Amino acid sequence: MLKLFAILSLGMICGGLSAQLPDSVELAMDTLSPLEEAQYLKEYAFKIYIYDKDIALEASARGIAVAQKNGLWEKMADGLNTRGVIYGAYREMDSSFACYAKAMQLCDQYGFDQIKMKVGMNTGINHFYQGDYEEAIKNYHTSLSILEEKKDSIGMAHASGNIGLSHIRREDFPLAIQYLKKALSIYRAKKMIPSMARTLNGLGSAYLEENLDSCIHYLEEGRQLLGEDDRSTIKGLMNVNLGNAYSYKDDYEKAFALFDQAYEISLNTGDVAGQITALINMGRVNNDIGSYSKALTYFLEALPLVKESGELHKELLLIGMMVRSYEETSDYQKALEYQHLQMALNDSIYNLESNEHIQELEAKYEFEKKEKEIALKEMKLAQSTAQNQRKTIAIIILTGSFLLISLLVFMIFRNYRQRQKKKEALTQEKLREYARQIELLRASIDLQLNKTEARIPVDITQEDLNDYLIDPLTEREMEVLQKVAAGKTNKQVAEEIFVSVSTVKYHLSNIYLKLDVHNRTEALAKASAMRLITS
Repeated sequence: MLKLFAILSLGMICGGLSAQLPDSVELAMDTLSPLEEAQYLKEYAFKIYIYDKDIALEASARGIAVAQKNGLWEKMADGLNTRGVIYGAYREMDSSFACYAKAMQLCDQYGFDQIKMKVGMNTGINHFYQGDYEEAIKNYHTSLSILEEKKDSIGMAHASGNIGLSHIRREDFPLAIQYLKKALSIYRAKKMIPSMARTLNGLGSAYLEENLDSCIHYLEEGRQLLGEDDRSTIKGLMNVNLGNAYSYKDDYEKAFALFDQAYEISLNTGDVAGQITALINMGRVNNDIGSYSKALTYFLEALPLVKESGELHKELLLIGMMVRSYEETSDYQKALEYQHLQMALNDSIYNLESNEHIQELEAKYEFEKKEKEIALKEMKLAQSTAQNQRKTIAIIILTGSFLLISLLVFMIFRNYRQRQKKKEALTQEKLREYARQIELLRASIDLQLNKTEARIPVDITQEDLNDYLIDPLTEREMEVLQKVAAGKTNKQVAEEIFVSVSTVKYHLSNIYLKLDVHNRTEALAKASAMRLITS
C-alpha cells in the first residue's frame, strides 16, 4: 500500500517535468549510492531553486524517485518537503500544499519527527502568506512541540517568532508579545544579531497599538543593534514602524525623518514594497495633520508602484486615503473618480458601503453647486441695491435744485421709496426662500446618508453652535463625535474614516478638552445638550 502511495505521489506531484540537469550533476551521481544520490539531489534542488525553478524541480523529482525506488521513505519525505518549498517560493500554493501533505503522511506513519518539524514550519509559512493565520499558527505549534521535546532552542526561537508574527496579523498583540519575547531571549543568549533585529522589529510592531513607549524602546534597540550605517530591508521596516510610533506621539518632524530614511533604504535595495510603505505612511501622516494637498503628492507617487506590485489590498487602502484627501480639499470630482476606482477593486462585501459614500459625495457636489448659485444671486442683488442707492442720492440732490417744484419732487420721492421698500421686502422674502431650500437640501442629505427622517429645520446650525465654543471643534472632530454618538467603537470609527485607532483616540482627547469633559459619556451628553450632534 505504501509503495502504491509513493507511486501515486510521484505521478501527481512529480510528473510532466523535462528540464535537463547539468552534466556536472549527472557526473557527480555516477559513484553515489541510492541514499547518497537522494540526499545529493535534494540538496542541489534546494541550492538552485532561487535561480532556476525548472532545474530545481527536476532535481527534486529525480531525488524523490530514487528514494521511492529504494524504499528510502525518510529521504522521500525530506525530498517532498524541499519540493514544497520550491513551489511555495514561486507561489504555486496548491502544488506546495500537496507536497507537504504527502510528506506529513510519511512522517506520521514512520515517526520522522525532525522532518515533520520542518514540514510543519513550511506549511505554516504558506498559510501565513495566504493570510490564513489560524492555520499558520496551528502548523507552527506542531513544529514547536517537537522542538521543545528535542530541546532545540534555536528552532524553538524560530517557531515562537513565527507564531508571534502570526498573532500580530490577527491583532492579538498580548499573545504576539509573549511569543516574540520568548524568541528574543533565546536569540540574545545565542547572540544571533540578524534574528534579534527581526524579532525586535516584530515586538515594536506588536507594541505599536498597545504601548508606544515600549514600541519605541524595542525599535530603537533594534536600530542600535544594526548600526547607523546599516541599509538593510529590516532597518527600513524598523524606521517605518518607529516613524508611525512618533507620529502617534505627535512628533511629526522625527516621524517624517524616519520615513525618509526608510524610503532611501528601499530605493537603494530595490525594495518596491518598502518604497510603497514609506510613501503611504508619509501621506497618511500629512492627512492626519491636515496637510491634504501635500499628502496627495506622496499618494500619487505611490499609486503607480502599488498598481505595478499587484497588491490589491494596498491599492484599496491607498485609494481610500486619496478619496479622503480630495474630499478635504473640496475636489469632489476627483474624490468621486477615485471612489469609483475603489469600487471596481473592492469585493461585494464593501460595495454597499462604497455606494453610500458615492451618494454622499454626489450630495456634497450638488450642495456645493447650489451654494454657488445662491452666492451668485446674492452678488447680483448687492450690485442692484448699490445702484438703487446711487439713484436715490441723485434724486435727493436734484430736489434741492428745483425748489419751485419741491412739493412735487417730495411726493415723487416718497412714492419711489415706497416702491423700493416693497422691492426690498420681496428680495428678503426670496432670500428666506433660498435659505429654506438650503435647509431642505441639508435635510435631504441627512435622510440619504443616515436613513432617518429629515430633521425639522432650525434657525441656528451646528456650525453656529460650534462657534460659541472658546475652541471650536474641527470638521474631523465633529465627524468623530457624530460616529461615537452613533454607537461606533474606536476601531469602527478608525475603519470608516481611514485612520488608525490611535488617531481616533487623539481626536477624542481634543474633543474632551474643548468640551471641558472627562470621558465619552460626558462628551456625548454635553454635545447633545448643545445640539452639536444629531440624535
